[in-house]
Amino acid sequence: MAEQNDKIEKSNKKFFKKIANYYDGGLIGKILFKRTNNILKLSKVKKHSKILDVGCGTGNLLSLLSRDKTLTLYGIDLSKEMLRIAKNKLLKNAHLSLGSVNYLLKNYGQDYFDYIFFDDVFHHLPNQEEVVKDVLVLLKDNGKFIISDLSFGRFGNTIFHKLEPGNSRMYTATDYIALFKENRFEKIKQKRMGLVSIYTEGVKTGEEK
Repeated sequence: MAEQNDKIEKSNKKFFKKIANYYDGGLIGKILFKRTNNILKLSKVKKHSKILDVGCGTGNLLSLLSRDKTLTLYGIDLSKEMLRIAKNKLLKNAHLSLGSVNYLLKNYGQDYFDYIFFDDVFHHLPNQEEVVKDVLVLLKDNGKFIISDLSFGRFGNTIFHKLEPGNSRMYTATDYIALFKENRFEKIKQKRMGLVSIYTEGVKTGEEK
């Protein structure tokens, strides 16, 4: 399993190194930026919150959030090339770290964040269920866990999984609901964004079942 996880991470590093300089450009870049705006509208971020963007990429989500100077922003990404662009874009408006999701608990404090975002990154993670357990530790009570990611339905996900480099596992809408419930997230909300993306959010209530 560890060998497979390393293989996925290496594949992702190679993939995002190749596309980093083009990620924000062209029609795809405009579509992604518009979707990021929609994610923030759905998440209804409150002022004075601490926010972590896991797989922050070139920093689009954090850049939009940085307009609110009451927020404390953090980002982590596996790709140094993507993170370099994010740092130039954000300057000192966010705390950015280069690193794997395997070390989230080492990088950040327990019960620390009000919001944790995974925007277009969850299907790349090699150890998805373990990462969700870490999120539960990092979030404050009543903190929000938000995943926005590609999903083409069961058959489409199977095909895309085989085509995209560094793809660990694709989730359907039903899979996301089950994942959130299994990890004790409540007040779960879900919305399809266009034809190929699903937004799912859940709240850490602090109550053991």
